[in-house]
Amino acid sequence: MMDNDSCLYYQQQLVLNFPSAQATLKTAYLAHLYKKPEVAIPAYTELIENSRYDKGPLLEKRGDQYIQIKEYSKAKEDYNRVQKTENNKTRVNDKIKQVDKNISVNQATLSTINNLQASEQEKINAADKFLQIGQFVKANELLQTIDRSSVLYQKAEPLLQEAQLKINPATTIITETAVKANPRLNTEVGVKKVAVRKVN
Repeated sequence: MMDNDSCLYYQQQLVLNFPSAQATLKTAYLAHLYKKPEVAIPAYTELIENSRYDKGPLLEKRGDQYIQIKEYSKAKEDYNRVQKTENNKTRVNDKIKQVDKNISVNQATLSTINNLQASEQEKINAADKFLQIGQFVKANELLQTIDRSSVLYQKAEPLLQEAQLKINPATTIITETAVKANPRLNTEVGVKKVAVRKVN
């Protein structure tokens, strides 16, 4: 019997070798089912941008996946787009309220931190929360203050690369180590690959 990772891997290979909206939809579904948002989000993105499927459910599913990686600002964007078209607005409104609550909790936490006098670990935690709510410049500025020779810089670097990618995608260099350590960065790289395939 195949395990979940193998099943998803072979499904992804099928999409690469025989691309179709139906195969991409199956990949998105399996990744969603197996809790692999770094695979599901790029698949949903490709379907939203390139297929004739109803965009509402795809946007909602992608928003659900963004919640899994704590990218609340993108989840809210997707839910707001769904809300404009979806008949079942109550369900989507409940999701928007939950995202707003998560964003408020992050903002409240951030307002209590004095960034200039925070420890490096507190700066990393604060930068992660800034990234979750879409404040990439603040995250970048905070992470730039962490000493590169510090042991904690290894934890900060994947977040720093994420912030820099969101600020300036054309010039940011992403390392494989950072991609493996940061699910949001991994997802962003996957979404960028979808955009490149679309152009080519």
